[in-house]
Amino acid sequence: MTAPTAPFSLRAHHLMCVTTYQGKGYSADFVANMNRVWHALRSGQFPQVEVLAVADPLCQSCPNLQDPSEPASCQFQRSIEARDRRLLAAMGWNEGEVVTLKPVMEHILANHAELLASVCVGCDWIGICGQQRFTWLEEDPPVPLPVLDSPGR
Repeated sequence: MTAPTAPFSLRAHHLMCVTTYQGKGYSADFVANMNRVWHALRSGQFPQVEVLAVADPLCQSCPNLQDPSEPASCQFQRSIEARDRRLLAAMGWNEGEVVTLKPVMEHILANHAELLASVCVGCDWIGICGQQRFTWLEEDPPVPLPVLDSPGR
């Protein structure tokens, strides 16, 4: 498989989310989309990521995104953007910067507890992430493979 030439765009704080993602989310559509993106990132399909502080492909299925054509239309944009900006600052990145996923994930995993405490303040999902179960590293993670539509449908 040839890697895409363009980097994958991702909210900065979503790099924290994917380390401990367990196949749970806001809705069935959100979970299906998250599963697809999580597996694509984990498999190395997107070796580079553009870090953002606005809605990304994961947000497209989130019920809190009010207008999918407007990246800053998240119902909770201010608080979520603050998480993005805290991770951008912790990593020394600028918004829109393209980073290489593998060393970034290694750094986040090695410093997860400290980053969680400083970046994820106020997040509703901290109960899951705080368990420090790194599904990103598991051989048999609890994240189902995405269901692909067959060509005849």
